[in-house]
Amino acid sequence: MNAAHRRAFSALFASLVLYGPLFLTPAMAQGAGDTSATPTGLDLRGSSYLPLGHWAYNYIDVLLERGRLPNLQPLVQPYRRLDIARSIRKAEAERRFNVVEEGWVESIKRELKQEMDYLAGVDMEGVKANFEFSAGLKTLSQLHRDPLRPEGPSKTFVTFQINFYGNAPALAGALRARWDEHLVNDPQFPNGDAIEFRACDPVIDQCAYRAEDAYVEVQIPYVRIGFGRRYRNWGLPRTRGLQLSPYAYSYDVLNYRFGSDKISLTGFFTPLNDFKADTAHYVSAHRLDWRIRDNLSIGLGESVIYGGASRNVEFNLINPIGIWEISGALSGKSERNNLGFAEAWWRPYAGLLTYGSFVVDNTSVGDQGQCSG
Repeated sequence: MNAAHRRAFSALFASLVLYGPLFLTPAMAQGAGDTSATPTGLDLRGSSYLPLGHWAYNYIDVLLERGRLPNLQPLVQPYRRLDIARSIRKAEAERRFNVVEEGWVESIKRELKQEMDYLAGVDMEGVKANFEFSAGLKTLSQLHRDPLRPEGPSKTFVTFQINFYGNAPALAGALRARWDEHLVNDPQFPNGDAIEFRACDPVIDQCAYRAEDAYVEVQIPYVRIGFGRRYRNWGLPRTRGLQLSPYAYSYDVLNYRFGSDKISLTGFFTPLNDFKADTAHYVSAHRLDWRIRDNLSIGLGESVIYGGASRNVEFNLINPIGIWEISGALSGKSERNNLGFAEAWWRPYAGLLTYGSFVVDNTSVGDQGQCSG
């Protein structure tokens, strides 16, 4: 067996070890006594995602930390509206909430009324669509979004947004557009423009609107495949993930999720075009999560950025169940940057939460001569 065969065998073996649990029978993947992820008629209903930054996460994240909400994966956000509603129903049946928390939950249930009614067997047919409009003032002590970089003067902006979201059997989508002059006053971008210049004469010199969420997703039991943009966070709730966070403005991706509430494989692929150039750039990321118990969850994942003049998409670097660190080395092309990570979320007691994340960047397994010169 030569070196290339050994590397290929290693890639296959690593894939089976990491992703083998996904191919267990549903009952084995869920664990004894857990029927929350078993497909039912309700699971065939699509559901849009509650966007990150929504007021309800102020309470959802605390309830999750306290162990009140079962079945939600603590290391991957956002959550589907239907999944939050289902977790609340289970927690209420098990009497997990105290008096104060019941008040929070009632507010969340009003926001998720359509999903709560659906789980109760009320109004279960057809396509559902919702429209929301909000407006307000946004006051900033500095223009830079990173609080550790006090750049730019204090400002107050008028903001408003429209939010359209809907669902149908096996399908869900959303469009959320926002007007915010901070988008054209962000010092992290050239001339402060986080969006392309759009004239709004004669009233306003420059338009400041952006589609923050714009996606459609096919959802069937154990499979979700979608296209579009929404803010994502891979890591501890209310904390920016090291691998993926909502700090970057949302961008369009082809995304997927395979598995159940217990074990899931999540990932996406997209080309990068933030900076105009004559070279192609692509990014892929995926992660395997295992919620061992309601109070213990672990995740493993990796991402890769690659590109070059006239470089095309490489399928071995977007294969959901591949190990890109190994398969990328087999391609013989070294113009890439791999990043791997492992993280764990453990709540030993109701008032104690522990979290750890380990990241390895710029690895070069199998790239002989990559660091030479």
